[in-house]
Amino acid sequence: MSTLGGLGHLARRFATSLSRTPPPPSDLAWAHTHLLPAEAGLWDRMSVQDRRHSVLVARRFAALMPAATRPQMAAALLHDIGKLEAGLGTWGRVLATIVGARTPRYRCYHDHEAIGAAMLADAGSAPETVALVTGHGPAAGVDAADRDQAGVGRHAAVGTARGCARAADGAGDMGGVVGVGRAVTERDATGEVL
Repeated sequence: MSTLGGLGHLARRFATSLSRTPPPPSDLAWAHTHLLPAEAGLWDRMSVQDRRHSVLVARRFAALMPAATRPQMAAALLHDIGKLEAGLGTWGRVLATIVGARTPRYRCYHDHEAIGAAMLADAGSAPETVALVTGHGPAAGVDAADRDQAGVGRHAAVGTARGCARAADGAGDMGGVVGVGRAVTERDATGEVL
């Protein structure tokens, strides 16, 4: 993703994060059908903004992967679960994104994938769910042609110590579903990143 495209995506994500409207009951019920009870308990603790985002990512993932397994869908829904530990609101996340991992809370925010994987392992999630949240696991059939056909882009996580760096759009191997949430970036019907 170009820097300009990345900024546009972040700006749109910020705008949607200002709404405190919870996901509709149908989305809550849909999400719970893909989660183990302990996973659902974690998901229910996420902010309304994160739950709305996770449902959007998971629905797009399901469109790309109609035969996705329950553990894969759980990873799509829980890809940001580690952000709970940072305890940052919208403005704190904006600041953490701008200044980087300079404080313990900002480091926690930037390390949310590893933290989330540990939370999910402790909750008894399937090994595949844990692996996908950290950006590892089988390719699961999501390749560039499938994404292009569906009009869905991706962010690819690069294997760094924190697992938070992003590769340029189209560069590198997905390494599986690569943290699922980063594998499925929202795009509208024209292909524009949302």
